[in-house]
Amino acid sequence: MAAELPDKEKNRDSPPLKTLIRTCAAFVALTGGLTLFGWIIGAPLLLSLGSGNVPVAPSTAMLFMLYAAALYLRSNPPLPWAYWAGRIIVSAGTAVALLLLILSLQGIYLDAEHPGLPIINPAGEIPIGHMSPATALLFLLASCSFLSSYANRPRPARVAGLLAGL
Repeated sequence: MAAELPDKEKNRDSPPLKTLIRTCAAFVALTGGLTLFGWIIGAPLLLSLGSGNVPVAPSTAMLFMLYAAALYLRSNPPLPWAYWAGRIIVSAGTAVALLLLILSLQGIYLDAEHPGLPIINPAGEIPIGHMSPATALLFLLASCSFLSSYANRPRPARVAGLLAGL
């Protein structure tokens, strides 16, 4: 017996809204992909999404792409596998963001945040290639918004909207 989706999932999102969601998901995925490509080829302009900005961490770029995939799955027709895949992706992203938030607040930076990419951090400067605590916190807010949007009641849906607005 296949898993049944909540009634809200069966009738959600008008076609123009689905198009907007998919466009935003594609933009976020492209941004993350360009940043990762910038790290691989050593292009500073792609790393920082402009000149003079702090480089986006590879872990942040990977989470951009994963959350974009979850958002795209959320906009698809209500298929049980898409429903659960999106929730699993965002739940895993939540765990990663929470771990990186806690570690960065303690001044601990994992090499796993930039797997296989050589990153040199000059002594005494802000470490690059690592997710900032503010970014990790925003990923947690996005996770809460995404997971609340699955609720079949008005209050969690309003919370999801508020968190998405933040």
